[in-house]
Amino acid sequence: TDYDVAEEAKARTGVADEYSYDADEASRLIAARANRFIEEIRGSLDYYSAQQGAVPVRRVVLSGGAGQLPNLRQRLADTLRLPVDRGHPMQEIKIGKTGLGPTQLVEAEPYLPVAIGLALGAVT
Repeated sequence: TDYDVAEEAKARTGVADEYSYDADEASRLIAARANRFIEEIRGSLDYYSAQQGAVPVRRVVLSGGAGQLPNLRQRLADTLRLPVDRGHPMQEIKIGKTGLGPTQLVEAEPYLPVAIGLALGAVT
C-alpha cells in the first residue's frame, strides 16, 4: 500500500538532512496518498448518492491537517466537480482564555475539528 511504501521510505532515509533530502520521492509519495484519499472520498460520495432518499451533495468542507497540503482542495474540487471549502471550526464558537495568542489559534485551527466537535457534543 502507499502507507507501507511511505513507512519504508521513512525507515530507509530517517530524518533527511539538507543534502540527502529527495524532494521528488517525497512529492511522489504524497501525491500517491492524496490520490487514494481523493478516490476514497469520491467512493463515499458515490455510495451516499446511490442511497434512496439521499440529499444531493452541493459542496465539500475540507478540514484537518491534510487540508493544509498545497493543491489538495483544488484537486478535490476538480475530481468531485463540487466546490470544496476549507473548514473553520472556530468560526461559530466563542473562545475563552486558552493561553494561546491569536496567531497560534489560527495556526492550530486545522487540527481542532474533532476536539471542538467532541466538546460541543458534551455540551448538548
